Amino acid sequence: VRSNLFQCVLFIIKAIHISQNKPLVKTHDLGFLIDTINSPVPQEIIQDCDALNIYGIKARYPLMLDLNIQHCEKALHNAEIFFLGV
Repeated sequence: VRSNLFQCVLFIIKAIHISQNKPLVKTHDLGFLIDTINSPVPQEIIQDCDALNIYGIKARYPLMLDLNIQHCEKALHNAEIFFLGV
């Protein structure tokens, strides 16, 4: 679930890049991608993307992190805020 939320946000940000005629960048860093959008992004969304980044790492490198239900709930909350803000 956590990595799916991360991927949804990642694909939305990459879709914004495509709509702005930007070349696709091979990265999974939501913060970097948000920073390169050609329009203002609210600070809360930037913070939520930073918080979601950890779930992209966990999906690729599962031994690096120990996540629990609170992390899942926070990820869901961050993704919901992102979707509402876009």
